[in-house]
Amino acid sequence: MSIRWKTPVYAQGEVVEMTPLDFLSKVPSPCDEKHTALEDLNREGCWSEGSVSYISQRIERGEELEPPMLDYTRMFRGFPTHEGRHTAFVMYRRGVEKVPVLVFGKEETLATRRWRLRAEAEKLVREIREEKAKHG
Repeated sequence: MSIRWKTPVYAQGEVVEMTPLDFLSKVPSPCDEKHTALEDLNREGCWSEGSVSYISQRIERGEELEPPMLDYTRMFRGFPTHEGRHTAFVMYRRGVEKVPVLVFGKEETLATRRWRLRAEAEKLVREIREEKAKHG
């Protein structure tokens, strides 16, 4: 079954095709804003089954979906303002290779890069500490 996407009518945004996993790597997890959604992809209870079911039903009925959106002009805790996290998750589960994403602004500002790198460093430190705790 093909996925039907609404054509965005926003003059300022650009429609970019990306993989669902690429989109999920750019937005916060529904469970923990310190992680990307990609990091919590398989985390139990993280994704709203109601949202997943609703999106899946809309696809089955052949309804058009709003494309996911990233707005780099409005950042929050190092992530772009976004919509469509669950839609991208459903597309990933269905094996969809590319999704249209409405993007506003530059993909990564210096502030975003700094925040992302700090979050990655903190994650690495946590992993090292956990590993050391396991092995004494």
